Amino acid sequence: MNVTFLQSDPLTNVVVDSSTGQHLYEVKTSSWKAAARTTTVRSLKPGVASGQGQIIAAEIHWRALAYSTITLHGNTMRIKDWLAKTSALSPSRKLVAPDGNSYVWSRSPGKFTLTDVDTNTQVAQSHRYKIGLFGASRKMNIDISSQAMDFQDIIVVSFIILEFRARAG
Repeated sequence: MNVTFLQSDPLTNVVVDSSTGQHLYEVKTSSWKAAARTTTVRSLKPGVASGQGQIIAAEIHWRALAYSTITLHGNTMRIKDWLAKTSALSPSRKLVAPDGNSYVWSRSPGKFTLTDVDTNTQVAQSHRYKIGLFGASRKMNIDISSQAMDFQDIIVVSFIILEFRARAG
């Protein structure tokens, strides 16, 4: 499955199924207040209009003066613990899916790749927004393999965090 972000900003967006155009997620971020803001990722039920039938998939609490946290499936944890570095100097981030399997996001120019640690199988790959000055334009999107569909929410949410941080430098 391929999911596409309709806007270029990962923190304020609508994410759709590329093949059907069905809205899958709404991503909204509050303004900075007292050195903090919150990004809410809402999962949309199939066939339900935007604004109705939404389930909060995650809340990301960005903090300027403390550790940022994420609330996912009712559990709140520090982002640096949930998306832990694979080593002190590595830009790669490890996450554990609900099935207990470990996966690693690695970054290369223009994309992030999510790989199953045990099998070394790629389960997701992102493609950055491309304006199209010297070729075809492209919206930011993620290819997700069928074996990773059970934790699609986690893939989308972790990608939002990684893409935002990559842009922030």
